[in-house]
Amino acid sequence: MFVLNIFLGTAIFFRGGRNRINLLFASISLFVGLWSVSIVGFYSEIGIENINWAVFSHVFALAVSLVFFLFAASFPSTLIKNKIYYIFIIFPFLAVTLLLLFTDEIIDKTINFTYSMNELYVLYALLITTYFTSGYIFLFVQYKKTDDDVIRDQIKLILGGSMVASSLGTIADMF
Repeated sequence: MFVLNIFLGTAIFFRGGRNRINLLFASISLFVGLWSVSIVGFYSEIGIENINWAVFSHVFALAVSLVFFLFAASFPSTLIKNKIYYIFIIFPFLAVTLLLLFTDEIIDKTINFTYSMNELYVLYALLITTYFTSGYIFLFVQYKKTDDDVIRDQIKLILGGSMVASSLGTIADMF
């Protein structure tokens, strides 16, 4: 699965990466692939020893949720017109990513196939849930705004597929 996602993301990027929508979609695919690699690393105990694979799985899952949010706010039209709002959207992602990578405030040590969730894990869970839920809402708004039947069908497919995939992925990643 991870090879397919990384291949798909790379193919989309090189075929139409200059287009914002294609770049965001390719990024989702690449981050899903990297999330998959980190899950395999966590459960296989194969690879570089000093890597906390649980941390990387959470960073990549958070990246998927952020890019999905940005994609949903941009497809087929841009819903967030004021660029200053992007600071408020991206700052929490950067803060939580830094906490994940450089502290043990969210995830502590991993022992066998489990990891310890610390005090700020709820912040991570709230942020990833907010990004995905907001993305679903944006897609629903986009669906209601467009009159183009082809785009409406695309939004339905994206909404349905992303809800199933993100729910399963989030459940697997959080528990």
